[in-house]
Amino acid sequence: MPALLVLFAALATPACFNDKGEESTAGATEAATGDASMSSGTAPITSSNPTTGDAPTSDPTSPGEGTDGETTATSAMTTATSMATTTNPDDAQLCMNLGGYGGVKALVGDFVGRVLIDERINAYFLSTDVDGGQLSSCLEQQVGAATGCAGVAYTCGDMRTVHAGMGISMADFGDLAEDFSEAMDAHQESNPNFSQADKDAILAVLGGMAPDIVEDPANDITTYQRLGRKPGIATVIGGPEDPKSFIALVAGDASIVSFFAMSDLARLKTCLVRQVTTATSGPPIYGKEVTAPAPADPGVSTDKPCLDMKSSHAALKDGMGVGIEKADFDVLVGHLITAMANYGVPMSDQNAILGALGPLCPDIVTVDPEMCG
Repeated sequence: MPALLVLFAALATPACFNDKGEESTAGATEAATGDASMSSGTAPITSSNPTTGDAPTSDPTSPGEGTDGETTATSAMTTATSMATTTNPDDAQLCMNLGGYGGVKALVGDFVGRVLIDERINAYFLSTDVDGGQLSSCLEQQVGAATGCAGVAYTCGDMRTVHAGMGISMADFGDLAEDFSEAMDAHQESNPNFSQADKDAILAVLGGMAPDIVEDPANDITTYQRLGRKPGIATVIGGPEDPKSFIALVAGDASIVSFFAMSDLARLKTCLVRQVTTATSGPPIYGKEVTAPAPADPGVSTDKPCLDMKSSHAALKDGMGVGIEKADFDVLVGHLITAMANYGVPMSDQNAILGALGPLCPDIVTVDPEMCG
């Protein structure tokens, strides 16, 4: 069977994901009241599946008017649709078991939807660098071609080339395979001809792609992976409900909490998690926010991305009307260190994070920023 899944593929170009170092220009805190908008025209990423120009035309059309002026009955249309997508004599059996190319598209749509809300891996996708339509189109092509849907050809990049330099771990690969398996389980419920044997065959091919996709087999090459990826970072950043977390420590500190009095805490957490993700050699996503399906990344959107540090902190004042001083910055850093220690982040990784975020001091401090050194 030909290669099956474009794992983290189908970007506008493979170069969308650049090589990443431990240092980043992403900021250490994010004001939640900014109104800047992205100049990018990238559409929100959704689980929609645009049809490619070379896709088969066997998808069902809308019910039409009968000769007596009445619309075709829904039940009759459902039957006709099923026959149209499963009885093409030119389709291979696996394609027919999936429900034809229409069934392939439905499976891919469900799969992409699951990935976009999977906090373990959605950082690779929730970025303006990723062309969501191209992602779905290439997945449809690959699954359709691999399962023998007539007239479908895979025209996107090969696995090794597309994923080079992305630092994908075995944990990332396994989580995405799990999402695809769950999408196939759901697909089986509405397509009884799609058997467990069919599913096992597809998963076997997916597993064989690991050597071309995975660059971090031990899940420990980058600080991002060692922190537990996005979920681990989100735990350290936390919220008011978790007294050990960074946000809770800041919220409980009377000396600096007034700076955040007007902040949207959900947005603040999203931006902090995305920024630490970028700063620790995870996917470079800070400042490249998209309109994600709920519940992923609340508070941000394509039109309301996380802001650069100078813009987001310029107007912040404490209860006395004074801007951010170097001492305030040091207090924030101290709370971050405490939160990391609370969750067992090794000292070496703490130092890597602080080394990436520390140089942002001059952009955050608004009163005598030269004090940052």
